[in-house]
Amino acid sequence: MTRAVKAKAQRRSQAPPPPKGSPWLERGLFGSRPWQSLPVFAIAKRRVGVRLGSAATTAEGTQNMLCAYLSVAVLAGLLGNALVSLWWLDPLAGLYIAYVAIREGREAWRGEECGCD
Repeated sequence: MTRAVKAKAQRRSQAPPPPKGSPWLERGLFGSRPWQSLPVFAIAKRRVGVRLGSAATTAEGTQNMLCAYLSVAVLAGLLGNALVSLWWLDPLAGLYIAYVAIREGREAWRGEECGCD
């Protein structure tokens, strides 16, 4: 999966920018709404998971936080492209999200504590 994300980001970074007035902005703004609520739920789920001693609930909180990061990345990429023609911002944000997801996955695989007291 990492190779696929990296390859797509490289292709997108070399592609010409999409035309102005693209409907992707409206769709992206709708899809980026969770950034407002997901961090609150993620922190709450982590705390509940720690109190219950439930690794699954704690991991669910981490997954919710990754979804919030992804939502912010979508919003930043779309706004950057639509407002100031930063067409390379979306692939860069995708690579950053892939890095964060891989790091979190490795920590979970090793059984490292989340430190979310």
